[in-house]
Amino acid sequence: MRFVRGRLIHSLLQYLPQVAPDKRAQAAERFVTSRGEMLSEEAREAIVSESLTIVGDPRFAPVFAPTSLAEVPVVARIGVGDSAVELEGQIDRLAILESGLLILDYKTNRPPPEREEDVAPAYIGQLAAYRLALRGMFPGQPIRAALLWTDGPHLMEISSTLLDASENEILQARRP
Repeated sequence: MRFVRGRLIHSLLQYLPQVAPDKRAQAAERFVTSRGEMLSEEAREAIVSESLTIVGDPRFAPVFAPTSLAEVPVVARIGVGDSAVELEGQIDRLAILESGLLILDYKTNRPPPEREEDVAPAYIGQLAAYRLALRGMFPGQPIRAALLWTDGPHLMEISSTLLDASENEILQARRP
């Protein structure tokens, strides 16, 4: 059931920003009712509430602005020669901001970690790989990465220190 919850929230965060604010609640309820029939009424209501709270929160408005992109496919070769790494993935949301690009990954963990040092290394690695790929596509463009913890909700930007260390691990992993 945990994965159903996560998939429903991901889908709602993908589509709700495109729906007029006064129609979002009805659209979210219909969507979750049709795709979450295996969940309790209480669980469905919580998913709708959590998703509407995130999309309607002014703190996250830049992330869900019309200039942002949802479910961005990324296919790239990171590195050179025999040590290159093939990447195929999907960025949950790519916000195009005046200050550069912001890679955003949604996480539905409960409870979420409070400090970036407590974030699972796999999550940091995923963001680092996306940042490496986007650097090749957008040279010179500032690229940041963050996790949007849906429980709370809160946005946790991951420091360049952690991302840089993870990028180095990715690039070193394939070297003989």
